[in-house]
This record gives sequence, structure tokens and C-alpha cells, in this order.
Amino acid sequence: MRRESKTSSQYAELFHRHDDNPILTARDWPYQAHTVFNAGACQLGDETVLLVRVEDRRGHSHLTVARSNDGVSNWRIDSKPSFAADPGNYSEEAWGGADARLTHLDEHGRWIIAYTAYSYEGLKERMLFAGARECLIKPFDSRQLLITLRKYLFVL
Repeated sequence: MRRESKTSSQYAELFHRHDDNPILTARDWPYQAHTVFNAGACQLGDETVLLVRVEDRRGHSHLTVARSNDGVSNWRIDSKPSFAADPGNYSEEAWGGADARLTHLDEHGRWIIAYTAYSYEGLKERMLFAGARECLIKPFDSRQLLITLRKYLFVL
């Protein structure tokens, strides 16, 4: 379905949706999912890699990797959650983790993934370094600070 703005704009459009949007839906998933959305994205070699928020039938979220050579078609999606919540060790993940943002630290050759953890405690930002949960950032949305803070993160 293509939606057009009902109001005209004096400004040029910055972004255009792909004609086949949405490119990925829950129907594409290899396991049962309620919805998929709000992926963190990066280019890794010749692949487009998405870390997709997947909401299960309970309303809890986790992250799953999807890969494509052209970023539009022939997606290869992990057969189970790539990054599942671990509330036994991280109580702030009782209802899941979502909304990943990916940043590569060229000078360290490592990726940082900031994500939001959900629980009765509220929303909290967590950070992953190379797949290990290493620190709690803040109990509010600080993902946008990654580029600014990237040179200082290893002091933590």
C-alpha cells in the first residue's frame, strides 16, 4: 500500500519509500511472530544486515538478524531469536529488548549495539560490545549519543 501525503510541501522530499515497502513482515519470519519493525541497520561487506525488533504473541520483544545482498530481497533470517531477553541475569529485560542501534568503532574494530530494555522498572538503555552485555547506559534514550561518545566508551 502506498500512502501519499495529503498536504503539499514546499520542501523537497529527503527520503522515498521503496515501492515494495514494507520489505519485511512477520509473514517472512521462520518462527511465529506478531510483528517485526524498527531495525538497526548496517552494511557489512556486501551484505545489508538488520537487527530487527520482533514482537512475540505476548507483546515481548527480542532482536533477530536478517541479511540480504541487495537490502531489498532474498532475506536470510535467523531461525530463532538472535538476541533474546535474559531477565534472569538482567531484570530490566523482563519484557524484552528492542530498538537496536549499531555503531562500528573503526579504531577498535568492534561493534557497539545500544538497545532498549523493557520491564516493570521502565525503559533502560543497555549496550552490547561484541555480543556481551557490558554496561547499562542510562534509564532514558541515549542511543543518539553513540557517535559523540564512541571514543570515550572504553573508559567505562
